[in-house]
Amino acid sequence: MGNAFTPGLTISPHVKIRKTRRLPVKGEVVVGLGDKVEPETVVAKVDLPGTLAVVKAANILGCGPDQLEKFVLKKAGDPVKKEELLASRTVFFNLITNNVTSPIDGSLEYISKLSGNIGVRGVPKPIFCHAYISGEVVEIMEEEGVVIETYGALVQGIFGVGGERHGKLLWFDNGRSILTADMLPENLEGKIIMFPGKIDGSVLYAAEKKGILGIVGAGIVDSELMGFLGFDIGVAVTGEEDIPFTLVLTEGFGDLTMPERTAHLLRALDGHVAAINGATQIRAGVIRPELIVPGYETKEDLHVNNSELKPGVRVRLIRRPHFGQIGRVYELIEKPIEIGTGSKVRVLSVDMGDGKIITVPRANVEILD
Repeated sequence: MGNAFTPGLTISPHVKIRKTRRLPVKGEVVVGLGDKVEPETVVAKVDLPGTLAVVKAANILGCGPDQLEKFVLKKAGDPVKKEELLASRTVFFNLITNNVTSPIDGSLEYISKLSGNIGVRGVPKPIFCHAYISGEVVEIMEEEGVVIETYGALVQGIFGVGGERHGKLLWFDNGRSILTADMLPENLEGKIIMFPGKIDGSVLYAAEKKGILGIVGAGIVDSELMGFLGFDIGVAVTGEEDIPFTLVLTEGFGDLTMPERTAHLLRALDGHVAAINGATQIRAGVIRPELIVPGYETKEDLHVNNSELKPGVRVRLIRRPHFGQIGRVYELIEKPIEIGTGSKVRVLSVDMGDGKIITVPRANVEILD
């Protein structure tokens, strides 16, 4: 039971990568098994039904619901435009005409003799699922999506925000421990910048102005990130934030520096085109933010396998209130103890390096190199 812990991050220059690409609802898969795909290849699609607008036509026309059909100028299924005439009735000795128009673009869905209403369905919204990475389709999930496989470099982070993007990698390392906005040159539009230390909050605002698509750094002050986002990042799944770039942190929150193996690999990836995704979930069903360079090969072996959880091993804490902090295993406590939720779990004590030793559930740590 010594290895009962959350797996650590993958940092590898060449590893098998499998990505599941799935539609939010059932639709149509448009690629076949064995097909080669590129990041922008559409692998599945679906048309989501538009919103339904209900028009109280009988009330507007001044007729009974059972009389509505004879005044309607369209039939169910006909396309309509916003403000287009749907029904008309002349009243008061032909002096007044009551008209019913469509409130939206779409199609006429129904004419109800019971309620006297007309339903107009909005234009369907097409949803496309892209491959995200170049590779080969190795599995088809009927009406849902596909699994794509490739080999290449993979760098997983501890936390991120922002969705899927692609850009050319640019490595920054000027010997300083903090990257600030005044250190950024011009002509960074469409780039993913990488820095081995702390990302200053000013870089986030500069990235928005300069058209930077991604930022990879060791850490950031959480309050600066939340100030930019405008809300507390909390512990929910990230990746859907409405921001113009993606941020991936390899180490966590605070004044942190990347391990040399991570920095060495990112430095080697300078100039390559990468896929980046900040989606993060640290509870059940762990989702890691990531940087992927499909097809990258090197003779170096930087991949680190998780070793046994034992005293002296470096670990990172992945739950609040110590999220992102790094320490060393001080002692493995064999007897389960009761935690605040009332559950009994196996725990360990961690030396945080400042004379402070804390006790946490084993599931709340991951092994580092």
